Amino acid sequence: NGVSFDLRGRTEDAITTYDLVISRYDAAPESYIRDYVGKAYLNKARILDKLGRHEDALVIFDMIVARFGAKTDPHLIEIAAELPSREIVARALLSKGDTLTEIKRYEDAIAACDDLVVRFGAATELVQRTAVARALSMKARALGKLGRQEDAKAVFNEVVVRYGTAPELPLREQVAFALLSKGMILDGLGRSDEALATYDDVVTRYSSATELSLREQVASARFNRAGAFERLGRNDETLAALDDFIVHYGTTTESALQELAIKAFINKGLKLEGLGRPNDAIAAYDAAIVQFGGTTEPILGLWVAV
Repeated sequence: NGVSFDLRGRTEDAITTYDLVISRYDAAPESYIRDYVGKAYLNKARILDKLGRHEDALVIFDMIVARFGAKTDPHLIEIAAELPSREIVARALLSKGDTLTEIKRYEDAIAACDDLVVRFGAATELVQRTAVARALSMKARALGKLGRQEDAKAVFNEVVVRYGTAPELPLREQVAFALLSKGMILDGLGRSDEALATYDDVVTRYSSATELSLREQVASARFNRAGAFERLGRNDETLAALDDFIVHYGTTTESALQELAIKAFINKGLKLEGLGRPNDAIAAYDAAIVQFGGTTEPILGLWVAV
């Protein structure tokens, strides 16, 4: 019922339902009931966070970790060893990191991520391995917000080292994201040659993927290659990279990829204008209008207008 209330926007009713579960079953000894109680705490905290009550949410996240992930109390250690409890703790620490990042407490977010990695870095279960990968990426983003780009790059690289050969989709998604993010950091540091190699790695690893989540990462890597070539002053390769992108995505009907496709046409036109080839530039703009001129998506219509 709590989840149903939340999905329908009845957040106060959802909180009341979770509180009822907690008050009735908080002391239950059965592990499967403890699992429900843990989820009730976690879902309540997430709703509070969504309502902007970040500090209240953080208190509950910390309580979940203390209760279900204890390291000292013998009885609680036994509970903490149970798989459902481990998953709840991992999710609580991830949510805590998200909340701390949202309120710009980046150092605290990094500490939450480190806590998760220490606890579950050797886990074999997919849920926990994915949580570790997500925590490392979250830590890297927080380091980036603090201006520690080299450290951020190193942490993204750790995701690749840990999970680069994993066959499971959630981990492949995290590796692709980490590689793409690493490339963008290198680009921002003026190391565009290294960025190109990283973008190429994304394309090589995942170009045959059928899952949209991975195809989006590949599309971003192809698009970013053109920008890296541009920053290196390699005009012919910039145009070739844009053409390569257009060949793969220029007629896409998927909204997740269409904005990049329009940008590729526009960037190609701008580049051709800069090279003194106005007729070719007009052809690129016309191609964008023909392909996307009838779109009903506001953001895509804005790019077409541009």
